[in-house]
Amino acid sequence: MRKVLNILFVVVLAFGLVSPLVADAQKKPVAQMTETETRLGLHWGDEALGKKIYKKWSPLATEIHDLHPSISVSLILAFVHAESGGNKNASNPSGAKGILGLMPVAREQYKVTVWDDARDNMEGGVHLLADLLVQFEGDLSYLAAAYLGGPNGQVKKQYKARTYKWTGSTANYVKRVLALHTLYGELAK
Repeated sequence: MRKVLNILFVVVLAFGLVSPLVADAQKKPVAQMTETETRLGLHWGDEALGKKIYKKWSPLATEIHDLHPSISVSLILAFVHAESGGNKNASNPSGAKGILGLMPVAREQYKVTVWDDARDNMEGGVHLLADLLVQFEGDLSYLAAAYLGGPNGQVKKQYKARTYKWTGSTANYVKRVLALHTLYGELAK
């Protein structure tokens, strides 16, 4: 019965038998983005999640920043947000795990023994970020792209040639991390 009603509703809409106002009332309400989210090009809800992540994870990020002062707390939190949404138990099918979404090779290289231990994972991830910052001479765009795709892949080739052609998911990721970096810098004020 429900399927028949859905088909009927689509037919009615297709032939314009219902005014657009009634049709719009059938849709879920569109949430308003904050001014900050709009200005920075973030997703809806990023500012609210950012405030939660800042409150929960900035003390640990500050401690780890002291071990690697070249990596700002706002940059650490931007990667926490982008990689795990602040969930220390995050994992994805590609093998990235933990608060900073470290791949198995990075976990091994940076001696992350307990991937779901936030301190261990964050220390390894920040060490990786510090190495990438040196490798890419402070360029945060290349740092973000290499964090996503691995430091020795296409990003390294583009950096040597000084070409700046992020596309698709890499372009979106770089833009997002840089916007989140700005957001966390503003939240720290």
